[in-house]
Amino acid sequence: MRRVNYWAPLLALGLALACVAPAPHGQDWRAEIQKRLTAEFKRTKMTADRSEIATAGSVLELHKDGLVMASTEAIPSPTNTYKNGVISFGFGANMAGGMALAPANQQTTAIPQRKFVTGEEF
Repeated sequence: MRRVNYWAPLLALGLALACVAPAPHGQDWRAEIQKRLTAEFKRTKMTADRSEIATAGSVLELHKDGLVMASTEAIPSPTNTYKNGVISFGFGANMAGGMALAPANQQTTAIPQRKFVTGEEF
């Protein structure tokens, strides 16, 4: 079974919502955004060894090209940024740029990754 990092799209969505949502007066805006995301979307739960999906979460449809996701083997997970209408991958063109952040025994160039396009669901 193919392993996919499901946190990247939720992070991108959270950042997008943070830009559009009005800041509540007198409240911690980060906690408010987290509360809204938790209420709106069901999280995917993985098995203890992170090899399989135990409980499927919400299905999301991508509306912008360029989201890069990697296998759950990627530690830490790659970072995508949404700015000025464009999604960009945090480590550059591939995971090799993130080698300094990976555990010593992890070969980041061997971790499966791919770029998603508009209309794909995950």
